Amino acid sequence: MNETKRTIALLAIMIAALAGTSLWAGLNLAQARFSALSAQEETRRIKELEQTILSLRQRPAQVGIEQVADVELLTQLEASAQRAGLLPRQLDRIQPDSERRLGDSVYVAYPTRVSIRQASLGQTLTLMNDFIDHMPGFRVAGVRLGAPRGQETGSQWRVELVLEHLVYQPPTQRGIRP
Repeated sequence: MNETKRTIALLAIMIAALAGTSLWAGLNLAQARFSALSAQEETRRIKELEQTILSLRQRPAQVGIEQVADVELLTQLEASAQRAGLLPRQLDRIQPDSERRLGDSVYVAYPTRVSIRQASLGQTLTLMNDFIDHMPGFRVAGVRLGAPRGQETGSQWRVELVLEHLVYQPPTQRGIRP
């Protein structure tokens, strides 16, 4: 009788261990499935944004005839950031740079550097696309991504954008800039 109780106890322990292992595997499978679906949705969104960028590259560039006021630039950046799902505090710094003539052309570029904290790639692309759509004469002249310290494997990035406003501004005689 003692041997039978012992066998039953061992069987019960083995069944409990198998049930626990099955539960653990099921939870891991559910988490992996959720991660795969999230990655699939993010990939679909990025491909959609890629197509938008490619179509925008085909459009001729627009230029302005005068420089944009800082207030207008700031207002539009904040609105585009909001539409991209960014919080106002994530726009870390907006800093105009010195203008520069584009080679020997009649155009002058007025660059503005924008620093964004904790942004996903989707949010960054949405902000750039929305800003360009609402601000004719602007283009994205540069993008730099960096992982925040301690989050090298996450999906959030430090983003540095250079937005340029192109202005038609022919040089005056003798090569003197206006």
